[in-house]
Amino acid sequence: MQAVKEDVAVTYADRPKEQQYYIEMYDYCRKDAAKTYGKLKGNPASKILFKKACKPYYTFVYLCQAEYHRKTTCPYFMWEGDEKTTAKQECKSAKEQCYKIDGLTPPEEYEFDS
Repeated sequence: MQAVKEDVAVTYADRPKEQQYYIEMYDYCRKDAAKTYGKLKGNPASKILFKKACKPYYTFVYLCQAEYHRKTTCPYFMWEGDEKTTAKQECKSAKEQCYKIDGLTPPEEYEFDS
């Protein structure tokens, strides 16, 4: 957990809301993944399923994070669709408003050529 906190501190240095969100998410998901994986690893069918898996625990952490993102609806972390430009614009304006309410300056967004 200490490594996650250090990584988040570097990655989101000027964004305290994101730091808090990711630390809470990872803390929740590591516990949930340990519980889920602990229940499944003794099952003979799951032993066969996870036989060639590199690190099945991290698969459960990833799945939990995806579910956590879906359930948590803060404008900072809304998922964007590629097809709908209106959804992307709504997400961007909600994110900017969230920063404005907290008295923070929004981070710069870079456009990448695809």
